Amino acid sequence: MTLTPTLTSPSDLLCKLAREQYRAFHSEHLIHKADHLYNFCITALAIKDFVLENLKITDTSKKQAYYATWAKVPELVAATEIANSSKHLTLRDGKQRQKHAKTKSVKASSSSVVDVYIDKNGDLHTIKKDNVPDYNIELENGTILQVWEFTIAVLHYWENYFKNNSIPYYKQKEDEYFGVVDNIEQSR
Repeated sequence: MTLTPTLTSPSDLLCKLAREQYRAFHSEHLIHKADHLYNFCITALAIKDFVLENLKITDTSKKQAYYATWAKVPELVAATEIANSSKHLTLRDGKQRQKHAKTKSVKASSSSVVDVYIDKNGDLHTIKKDNVPDYNIELENGTILQVWEFTIAVLHYWENYFKNNSIPYYKQKEDEYFGVVDNIEQSR
């Protein structure tokens, strides 16, 4: 029996990561944006375990080569550190000693966005919004990314990783991605 009935494959988790990315970007309340960013990072971290299980790699020494590869990607390092610090409050090494994050910071900021939508008549509309609550994530190499840039970089990394390693991945339907529910039966 699975305790996560909607998460049975690496592809399912990658689809969840895309939904978390969407929620993190579109949230306009600073606390909610942070919550969605944390959830995105926890999901991004969990993908590592799903990939290793999918590849049937259970030996700790064999896992280390994968972890070493992923540790070279500053965005994955930041996602891992954000996930672990939100889950455990602090970061610790393998011997349970407190360690410093490589990621330099996650700080509140603001950005400008453009909402784009099509009305019921098929007309395209755009609305520019300034000073939308956001976060700047400063990576270990000094690069500063806002939530959209950061989350899309992590999402694209995993999509390419799946493709390059022949890990099956399906694109989710739009109603699943956007959370569209037409009737009460769909929400169950």
